[in-house]
Amino acid sequence: MEEKNMKDCKYCKEKIAKSAKKCPKCGGKLGMPIWVKILIIVVIVIACIIGCVNSCSNAVDEAFSGYDDQHGKTTFSVGETFESKYLKVKYVSSNSNYTNYDKYSEVKKGYKVAQFKFTAENIAEETQTFDYTDFSCYADDEAMQQFYGTDDSGLDSGGTISSGKKVSALVYCEVPKNASKISVEYKPMLAEKTYSFIVK
Repeated sequence: MEEKNMKDCKYCKEKIAKSAKKCPKCGGKLGMPIWVKILIIVVIVIACIIGCVNSCSNAVDEAFSGYDDQHGKTTFSVGETFESKYLKVKYVSSNSNYTNYDKYSEVKKGYKVAQFKFTAENIAEETQTFDYTDFSCYADDEAMQQFYGTDDSGLDSGGTISSGKKVSALVYCEVPKNASKISVEYKPMLAEKTYSFIVK
């Protein structure tokens, strides 16, 4: 047999054919060691797990990013529209000195009520929700409380929206009379970012 087609048995060092699976002299098995086979299987399994995790992670990131504004805006003025893959939220109007609230409601001394009006359209196939719990009020970047002394605030504003339907929502905030900047921040439950709707 030609030398180039020969190899040494790793056990007895006898010259044997390269294609031999077993040494004809000592009987030693010349195939791949079992630990190497196990290692290869483990590496393949780990690679599959990493691939699945990455794939799932990308799918989750894509789903969550669908709740963010698709045009990259984070600040909105009256007349502008926030648009995710699920909702179109139009900032209809604002009133920095709203006075038509329940006459029995008390506003803190030195404070006034600001009103924000929105319409939300469900552009997804699944039912969506849009209500006051998605909003936080700010005056000069300090957190303020929402005001519920009207018939169209809180649970009476916004709600569940069927596909292709719209709903209106009013958000009221109690803010200092001398505030130079009034806004509400909107953050859908699964959104990664927060969005500001400015009064002034």
